[in-house]
Amino acid sequence: MRAPPPTVNPSLARYGDFYGHSAFPQKDAALRLLADALDAATPQILSANAADLARGKDRGMPAGLQDRLLLDERRVAAVADALRDVAALPDPVGEVVRGSTLANGLQLRQVRVPMGVVGMIYEARPNVTVDAAGLGLKSGNAVILRGGSAAADTNRALVRAIRTSLAAQGLPPDAVCLLDQDGHTTTAEEILGLSVCEPALGSGAFAIEVCASLVRSLAFALPGGIGVQDA
Repeated sequence: MRAPPPTVNPSLARYGDFYGHSAFPQKDAALRLLADALDAATPQILSANAADLARGKDRGMPAGLQDRLLLDERRVAAVADALRDVAALPDPVGEVVRGSTLANGLQLRQVRVPMGVVGMIYEARPNVTVDAAGLGLKSGNAVILRGGSAAADTNRALVRAIRTSLAAQGLPPDAVCLLDQDGHTTTAEEILGLSVCEPALGSGAFAIEVCASLVRSLAFALPGGIGVQDA
């Protein structure tokens, strides 16, 4: 029997809506506290990272990939500082990109608004886990993360620190979700069947339509590269 597709949170897009409409000082303060939480969780993060590195070495991971995966106190501090840098950026939500006034007096404006939910699939780069979460929250979006399996323990430790900090601040922690956080390896089929929000929500309906469009073509691996098969 085929397992049901994973469901992150049926109202995940609403968390993006919450952050998208939060006053920017609140978002910026939250990001700075997330950075502090990562600093405080450094021992746990390094312990998890050591486990990932040991597993990678046992599996013959090349030295270059080991260095990409490696975290030490300096690198964790740099990741936390990157969140503080994001907090210092201007709030993009509500920014008027361009506009014009028609002959009849009607004013048109192109305004930056959150997408609602952003999914990130990336390699075993622990810094991307934090960067994606920080940029997502800054721009008013909830984020779903899927990092490379080589960094599984590290990513869990990082997201645990982020979610714990959000909850401690009285903010929705489910705005940052990590697939495979329970140790289950999410398959490509499960990702395509992922339910993240209610279709009634505008951003959710858009995301569903985009996904439906994408899965009309299936990408599959070939010995010489990537092939595409029409669905």
